[in-house]
Amino acid sequence: MRYFDNNYGTNLLSKEHIMLLYEDKNKRNNFFIDIINEGLKNGCLCIYASVDVDNSKGISLIDDLSSRIINYEENIQNGNLRIINFKPYYESVLKGDLALFEKLKTELEYLSNKRLSEGKKDKILVFADAACNLSETRNFNECIELEKWWQDVNLDWARNNKNITVVCPHPNYVFKDSEQDIKNKIIGLHDTTFHIENNYSFRYFYNLITNNNNFENNI
Repeated sequence: MRYFDNNYGTNLLSKEHIMLLYEDKNKRNNFFIDIINEGLKNGCLCIYASVDVDNSKGISLIDDLSSRIINYEENIQNGNLRIINFKPYYESVLKGDLALFEKLKTELEYLSNKRLSEGKKDKILVFADAACNLSETRNFNECIELEKWWQDVNLDWARNNKNITVVCPHPNYVFKDSEQDIKNKIIGLHDTTFHIENNYSFRYFYNLITNNNNFENNI
């Protein structure tokens, strides 16, 4: 596991489970949109799986995404972009049920194989905020359970050469001093942890998208 500050460089993995710490949700969403646009430009399948798709702000969120993501409708129709309502997934974790996530895992593996058979780039980027909402609502046990599941899945994908990267954002402000051990546990369930303000974060994702493993020489 690697934790990045502004002076840290590393060789890049092509598939990872990444924790992205943030302070401001609007900055987080803007960062995701920028990375999704880079992913789409480079032929990746980008998946935005958000609990917010289903709340009162859901319509404005979709409007924002559709106006700022390049060729939104075309990429949706061509199967290069997917928007998933993650609220049912979030609610299922609260009940101790990960069946929806297991179904998503199977679907992602199918999509990876399908894209390869169609001659498309098999790189899949998943931005998933169910664990984010669990930490934000202080459901830390459930959050840890879900992040452990993602990490186990990520290891399985790595063993089977599935080119899938999962990014799980977390609001850094919820981890007060008394909850540092919880933050450390969650960090430990990821391959890499970034703070969104990290000067290298966008370049790191860009190199990951383009499969450029020489990260240290490109920062």
